[in-house]
Amino acid sequence: MFSNSNKFWNWLIVSSEDPTKVAATVKGAMGVLVVLLSLHFHGASFADLPDQVYTVVVDAFGVFSSIVALAGLVRKLINSFYPATP
Repeated sequence: MFSNSNKFWNWLIVSSEDPTKVAATVKGAMGVLVVLLSLHFHGASFADLPDQVYTVVVDAFGVFSSIVALAGLVRKLINSFYPATP
């Protein structure tokens, strides 16, 4: 049942441009996770900031992280179907 799961996780996590690095998809997803956690817990360290500034900063980070994740996924799919020739 899980015979191809290791292959899938390796494909998802390893960069398609440089196999020694972590994929941009994962980096972007981690950024999105940070934004979601900060929105969920809204810790005391953000209590000193005005609500509008906090919202702008979190939204900007979320948009940037989403773009990185999407760009990484698109690049990974392109490199998977059309690998570069040496």
